[in-house]
Amino acid sequence: MAYRDGNVLLVNATDATSVSKRLAKAQASPEAQGWCAGEPRRCGFAVMGWKKGVRGPDALVWREL
Repeated sequence: MAYRDGNVLLVNATDATSVSKRLAKAQASPEAQGWCAGEPRRCGFAVMGWKKGVRGPDALVWREL
């Protein structure tokens, strides 16, 4: 979880091959959806996936809910 200036970002970190599965699970979860209820502009949920053996900008896969 990251917090700055009243904004909250929830981050789920995983390997790059699991990003789609984690995002689908969060989209189906009432608990994950409830985190941002009432303050959608001040809250976000993202899944980050890392690729082993890759450096630079291609090492990270990022998807937002």
